[in-house]
Amino acid sequence: MNARWTVPPPPKSDDGQLLYFFPGLEDINNTESILQPVLTWYEGQWYLQSWNCCLSGIATSSPPVDVSPGDRIYGSVTSICGPGTPSCATWNVLSLDMTTGESTELADTPSDGQVFNWAFGGVLEPYYVISCDDFPPDKEMSFDQVTVFNEGLRPVHDAKWATGVNTTDTPQCDFGVNGDPKKVTMSY
Repeated sequence: MNARWTVPPPPKSDDGQLLYFFPGLEDINNTESILQPVLTWYEGQWYLQSWNCCLSGIATSSPPVDVSPGDRIYGSVTSICGPGTPSCATWNVLSLDMTTGESTELADTPSDGQVFNWAFGGVLEPYYVISCDDFPPDKEMSFDQVTVFNEGLRPVHDAKWATGVNTTDTPQCDFGVNGDPKKVTMSY
């Protein structure tokens, strides 16, 4: 799969929150890990990393690359096996700042027998949020040009994104999500 998105402005408040924005792939029948190119906000900075989280409880990630608000990001998760291989032994996860050309890749990360057949077009995973000002002030993040490929390495043109929002976390910040086959937009 691959997707593109734009680094948002920094949150109005920096209360030690940790924000993750990413597309990703999991095994719907064996959810041991997720492969994901990740945009992170932490300690006053946006940065990119590529992750395999969390086989045997261990998160593996590439070196971080600092990015800036307005930078255009490209992320991909690719099998290194040929077409027709439903369970590839290793995968590559790429996070690329298309504005600066800097990238970080988690290459040849193991699948541990998983079949990555469950795609997430866009996810917001927040930690340590104490106020809605801990999110970027533009109030939404869109992942566009989202493309999922089948095991034959052909694009799936009619992806139907299920949407979900955790309504138990506090504070509640008007969370929402909308999706169409090529775009997922989250609001907060």
